[in-house]
Amino acid sequence: MALEKEGYRVTYMPVDREGLLKVADLEGAITDQTAVVSLTWANNKTGVLFPVERVAGICRSRGVLYYCDAVQAAGKIEIDVQKIPFDYLSLTGHKCHAPKGIAALYVRRKAPFTPYVYGGHQERDRREVTESVPPIAGMEKAGAPQHLEDRKSFCDFLPQAPRHFPRRRSETEPARRTLECATALRNRFCGSSLLERLGGHKW
Repeated sequence: MALEKEGYRVTYMPVDREGLLKVADLEGAITDQTAVVSLTWANNKTGVLFPVERVAGICRSRGVLYYCDAVQAAGKIEIDVQKIPFDYLSLTGHKCHAPKGIAALYVRRKAPFTPYVYGGHQERDRREVTESVPPIAGMEKAGAPQHLEDRKSFCDFLPQAPRHFPRRRSETEPARRTLECATALRNRFCGSSLLERLGGHKW
């Protein structure tokens, strides 16, 4: 990791069999030397949702900065930086039906921030580059309410998967992940066959 190459000590937190984080483990790992906690909101493979609100509260109480990677959560669950005290939160367009190449970084007021490139006054002196308006407008449009019924239809199909895929085992319960993401294990199963079986379902 880049920070380790610069001499920083990085603590990696383990997860359980379902990919879930034990908040008590994280809280115990925070020390007086901890500068920042970095935690994704939703895993991009399993869809597991991490307890970002509890983690944000712990970081705030311990005086530690909190960065949340919300890329996989955008457009799928509510993101409200007024309700959850993130210090930093990042989003990217291609995960929520916006054009590729556009992203957003939320920085809480008074949170430490150093520009990577200097020279201009765009974005309140945080980033020196001329903004590209079309993809920004596309990301704003993509952030509008989505067609939740289509996602709900897909989620309703998942419990029926054992009937279509014998000996399939889901890694995470639906209530603990985003609707679109699921991980299933099936020995000696061809990926093309899986796509064929899924092709007959509409969501």
